[in-house]
Amino acid sequence: MENAANKETIMLEAHLHWSIFVWPVLFTLILLALWKPLCLIGLFGIVYVAIRYATTKLVVSSKRVHGKYGIIQINTIDSPLTKVTDITVQKGILGSIFNYGKIEMRTGGGKFAISGITNPELIRNTILKAADEMEEGRFERQTRRYEEAIREQTMAQMHTGNQIASLLAEGIQEKHGEEKRIPAPASEETLRSIESKPEKKVVEKKTNEKILWADGAPVVVHQAVISPLDEEHVSLKLEIQNLKKIHIEALYFDIQGFDVLKQEKCYLKEIPVLDLDIAEGERQFLPQTLTLPDASIRRVKIYLRHVVFVNEEIWDGSETAFLTQVEDEVEQISRSCDRDIEMLCNEDGLDPAPYLGVNACYPVFRKAYWICACGQFNTEKSCVVCHAEKETIRKIFAKQTLIQAHEKRVEDERLAEEKRLEEEARMRAEAEEKERLRKEQREEEMRQRIEQVQNLFGTVKNGATKQLQSIKEGAIAQTESLREAVKHETQLAAQENQKQAQPPKENLPETVKLPETDASVCPDCGLKNDVDAVFCVKCGRKLR
Repeated sequence: MENAANKETIMLEAHLHWSIFVWPVLFTLILLALWKPLCLIGLFGIVYVAIRYATTKLVVSSKRVHGKYGIIQINTIDSPLTKVTDITVQKGILGSIFNYGKIEMRTGGGKFAISGITNPELIRNTILKAADEMEEGRFERQTRRYEEAIREQTMAQMHTGNQIASLLAEGIQEKHGEEKRIPAPASEETLRSIESKPEKKVVEKKTNEKILWADGAPVVVHQAVISPLDEEHVSLKLEIQNLKKIHIEALYFDIQGFDVLKQEKCYLKEIPVLDLDIAEGERQFLPQTLTLPDASIRRVKIYLRHVVFVNEEIWDGSETAFLTQVEDEVEQISRSCDRDIEMLCNEDGLDPAPYLGVNACYPVFRKAYWICACGQFNTEKSCVVCHAEKETIRKIFAKQTLIQAHEKRVEDERLAEEKRLEEEARMRAEAEEKERLRKEQREEEMRQRIEQVQNLFGTVKNGATKQLQSIKEGAIAQTESLREAVKHETQLAAQENQKQAQPPKENLPETVKLPETDASVCPDCGLKNDVDAVFCVKCGRKLR
């Protein structure tokens, strides 16, 4: 069993997408059209891309993830599935159309990413599924080894106890001299039939990764969870969603149980689940837990036999058809398209709120069912959750329609942004021109004011100069007048003193006085200066 469990099988092998050859080929053709020798450069590019395509691969096995890429610097990954965490997928518009993109994985040793890989979502789902299966198998093997160890330990303890009981019985017989009925040691078969009862943690196992549905059924099963109940039974919990507009009153199931080896363990028919009230689009776990009569059951097949509605309408299922997983892979709508969705929904009068979350996806249309853009599985003409009409969803959320609307909006926003930038540049230039004119006007006004102040200062200066000159001349004239007066008074006083000092003269003959020229009078300006003055006090002319 261990050898079979340890066998490793390849589940998926992925390579780069063919789109990596597009640009090198186009470049080579352009160079060939320009000048034929230049096409050698393009051929080198094609060879480089071909080597990259040949050396890049990603292999997912039942136990490990192995991958490598790069030519000069080679990056590799070889990690157990249990160590792979945080798997992210990035796809652009072209990647969504041609199904390629970038996948990034984190392990205990670091980060590994490959761009341009084919079908990255399938790679992610395969890794997650393989990791779950590996973890499930590991848990089952550990549980089995634990039970075997407990069983062996119990058998050894019971064997030791039987030996002790035998020795005690022999001693008692020897002491009392009679035989005592002592329980015989348990046989090996009996010991093997006794199982240990260690306390085990209740582990729930979800049997389906996707919703379960039968053709034409008015309900889907979102979860089928198996849980150990006791040593002989397991419980089955079902999460049901009503796809009809009428409330569900009762359900009838056939349950076929299997162990991990896919061996049938039970087949229960016409199991009723009564007293229900499941409204349109409502999801709920059934209030009645179904009990399966074998503790080793880990997988089930569910046959939906009857669905009873509150209006006494009854839906009957096929005798052989069982609920199977819906295998459609829905593609998530990028959050960058939220504004486009709002615009398209508003044009058709549809509330965009249900289609803006993480569950928003491109709708899927099949003959018997369809999956809404809100992610809901439907069989009616309108969605049981968002209540949108099937044709409206087909019209609005067609992939090409959304891509075209997104490209148009991006282009309109680009043009609007360019127009806004141009308008801002124009307004900024106008503001700068106005500021320049205002600055020039302020400078001109300042220059005129400076000229006015200078003229005013010159006028005041000239007036002050003339006034000072007049004051100076008046002061000089007053000084001369005072000087003449003092001089005259001095001469008179001197004459008077002289007359008093001289004796009276006798009658002498009078002398004739000749006219004398006054040397103190300036010949230029006519100002009379002091008698002993050498220069004119007014004009500076030398007098003597």
